[in-house]
Amino acid sequence: MRTGTDVLHATDWSRLLQADGTADEVPEALAAFLERDEAGWHRALDHLYEQLLGDDGVYPATVPAVLFVSGLLDHPVADAVPPWDGPWPRTLRGVLLEFLCDAARHARWDDSPDEHLAAMAEVDGDLVGRFLQGLVDETGEDDEEDGDALDFEETEEAHGALLARAALDLRAAAPALYDLVRPHLTHEDRHVRQRAAEAAGELAWLGGLELDLSDAADLAETRDEGAAIVLALGRNGRDTSEFLTHPDPAIRACAALAPSLRGDPAATEELAAVLTHAEEVDSWFSTRPRCFDGPVRSALVWELGQRWDAEDRDAADLLPVARAVVRATDPDSLSEDLGALYGALFRLGDGARWRTEDLGGVQRDYLRVLVDDDRLWSHADDRSEVMRRAWELMRDEPEPPGWRWLDQGDLRRFLDVLGLPRDREGLRKLVDG
Repeated sequence: MRTGTDVLHATDWSRLLQADGTADEVPEALAAFLERDEAGWHRALDHLYEQLLGDDGVYPATVPAVLFVSGLLDHPVADAVPPWDGPWPRTLRGVLLEFLCDAARHARWDDSPDEHLAAMAEVDGDLVGRFLQGLVDETGEDDEEDGDALDFEETEEAHGALLARAALDLRAAAPALYDLVRPHLTHEDRHVRQRAAEAAGELAWLGGLELDLSDAADLAETRDEGAAIVLALGRNGRDTSEFLTHPDPAIRACAALAPSLRGDPAATEELAAVLTHAEEVDSWFSTRPRCFDGPVRSALVWELGQRWDAEDRDAADLLPVARAVVRATDPDSLSEDLGALYGALFRLGDGARWRTEDLGGVQRDYLRVLVDDDRLWSHADDRSEVMRRAWELMRDEPEPPGWRWLDQGDLRRFLDVLGLPRDREGLRKLVDG
């Protein structure tokens, strides 16, 4: 299997799909990695993440790009240290390992089995060919005159088939990629070791391999490395219960997240215990493990909420967690932090609003947690970065009724969705009657 620079020259990129069409410009974009040029590296990384990884998975052009990147891990340029912000100098090798980890995660397709992807990929080859030809043809006029243009359903079917096939191809390449990553589990740079452990974990799952991180565990010097190893073991179905008694709360929490421990009361209680100190959670790591897409606190709260409901536990017992999470949350994570704790208790739907007489005792207690927190209300009109950007894009457009919703603070919008008063006094009045 070709890797490294050979892939750039041996691949017909014009017949491969990326996010915005055919991948003709990929060779030029990725060749910048071979130069010691910071701006070129930035452009190459932007291309990898913006064009080759998408919300809906990986693209056909992603597979050769991943093979190219994997071949750079032992290239002399990988030793370079880009002048980018970080807890310590990060080599380009560590950054490339981050991409390999992320590409493998995208190819999981919500952990869909190969059989499901194979069924999606089985479409008429002529349909896929016409879809790709439509991308190559800049005008599209000939297709329309010949009656050859695809309708919406055909386009979606062809596009989905290509993405499913790309995921299968990346899964097929996973064993070879895993072998290329493994030597870096014992690298002298701790950032490289951490990112190698994370990439190895994702690739092992993708290729159905037996994950072996024993060498990395022997060299682990930091909490970050230990957490990455425990998380990778858990994501590969290992029993991580031995780490539930570890002296480090971060390691205990990462162990508790393992899917194999869902339904284990000790793991659930460990998640609840660490979240009573929610304000400390997001300072645990100098380099956050890659599997956390956002704040670590939010991931722990979501998982705890799911397990608490599944184990049919009393919501009243989570009030200490609610108090701690409310004290720690901010506009960028408020919906995720509070949604798992308040969503099931209060969501009415269909525009209905809560009345005092509808509230139970536990619901009143949860609302008092919100009412009593001064810090929370001092940021009631603050918006998350996502909402600020959306509002900036739309503020000068003709105003559909829902757009003003973007200009509300995240706390007020969250309360409104749950059918609760958006202001503190209104919420207090609802609680106290």
